[in-house]
Amino acid sequence: MKLNPDCMKCQFDRQFRRAMEQNDPEKARLFIKDMCRIISEVEDDSPAPVLTPRFNEAFERYFGKSDKYTVIKKRSNDYLLAREDELRRRIAGSGDPLKTALKLARVGNYIDYGALGDNVSEDVLDALIAEAEGDIVDEGEYEHFLRDLENGERLVYITDNAGEIVLDKLLIEVIKKQYPDLTVTVLVRGYPIVNDATVEDCEYVGLDRLVRCVGNGSHIAGTFFKDLDGEVKELLNSADVIVAKGQGNFETMFGCMLNVYYVFLCKCQLFRSMFGVPQLTRMFVNEKRLKIKN
Repeated sequence: MKLNPDCMKCQFDRQFRRAMEQNDPEKARLFIKDMCRIISEVEDDSPAPVLTPRFNEAFERYFGKSDKYTVIKKRSNDYLLAREDELRRRIAGSGDPLKTALKLARVGNYIDYGALGDNVSEDVLDALIAEAEGDIVDEGEYEHFLRDLENGERLVYITDNAGEIVLDKLLIEVIKKQYPDLTVTVLVRGYPIVNDATVEDCEYVGLDRLVRCVGNGSHIAGTFFKDLDGEVKELLNSADVIVAKGQGNFETMFGCMLNVYYVFLCKCQLFRSMFGVPQLTRMFVNEKRLKIKN
């Protein structure tokens, strides 16, 4: 998705607040000037997540490194790990374990400190998890998904946020049980970016003991093909099915024309407008069959 004015303003406002929290007006002034330069120089066809690592690099020049998201990611992982066994039993006892696991993995996309900032709430997350089984999944798309899993040989599952990956793990467990001949590979961010999951997070929650987990080698909060090495591109191009979690993956991947199932919550004005839906609407859509509003 091409960078648009809504995304530019959102990214700028987020970084502006971050700079002002440092209580150093002079450094904030210089950082904000740098942000304006970065926005003016970004390539016209770039998606919004391309800006994040460039802003982070500038931020660190003025304010130094922060371990804020390291703490947040551990807290999110621990919070869901504490519920893992309970949720696994809930999935196993449902009428359709795969669909239930898919719904739970989808609401886990709420844990997004990029789109929602510090407004992420454990109370809201708990409510989304409690209500997940009553959520709607497009039945036609779900049937396509089941057929693709049945007929495919290779699934690439692209994660988004820490904490959320515990719910991804539960979904992958069900997929592997129902489709034992399907080879599953998990693709995560190549470097720490906001609260996105990395290989280290996969190891922390035990996902690496279930499937192969690979970093994408990129600093971008998404899966931007121009920034991927040949091995990762081949992994994606050779996949029969791809599951891509989160808005960042949608922004960087939509238009690739691979067999991608996007799973996310609509958390910002741009996505609400594109799909004509309210805040936190649950999405499960396929790259090749999706039509969005311009």
